[in-house]
Amino acid sequence: YTPPYSPTAETTASKKIPRYQFPELRFILTNTINGNFENVDFRYILNFLKKQLPINLYVSPQLSPKTISVNFKDTQMYDAIISLATLGDAYIIYTNNTLMLLNYSEYEKMLEENFVSTRIYDIRFLDTKDIKEILKPYITPLGTITLDKENNTAIIRDVIFNFDKIENVLKEIGISPKVVMIKVDIIQIDRDDTIDYGFDLALDNVIKNIPTVSL
Repeated sequence: YTPPYSPTAETTASKKIPRYQFPELRFILTNTINGNFENVDFRYILNFLKKQLPINLYVSPQLSPKTISVNFKDTQMYDAIISLATLGDAYIIYTNNTLMLLNYSEYEKMLEENFVSTRIYDIRFLDTKDIKEILKPYITPLGTITLDKENNTAIIRDVIFNFDKIENVLKEIGISPKVVMIKVDIIQIDRDDTIDYGFDLALDNVIKNIPTVSL
């Protein structure tokens, strides 16, 4: 279906996608490690830890070598991996029981192909220009904001891990996903007559046997 109007879209592409640390890994990589590494390529340390992991580990051959010094003392494996990734300028992806450490280009491509979603928000109470300016700093380079003025909605496409941040901003300015409110007023019911007010009163026989109904 192609709508008879042309919403405007805006993309923010001047910054990098932040590193997502996949916090669910903290409940998987629970073992602790000890080790002191001086002036060693971080990729060597990762391969050294590989046998101690309960999941698969893939270290991209596209990662640039980087010599680091690090000391692990009763360190949880999750924290050790996060530290090595940060020190080595690597980016983490966790999917299909595999932990991948990638360079930025690989990381961006993996997110775009597997971790991008679209959500719709009601913006009828705000100026569309304001929404663009407010959200622009929070949208990743893979994200877009499409304004559907006919239906008063903002269609946001972005990395799924980024929606928590986006929705926190939207909540602060009073925007939420579209909802419907139904209001029903019962004017009067007595035991002799029922009022036709747009619905059938299924309890009519019961109500006629009640001396008084007061609402």
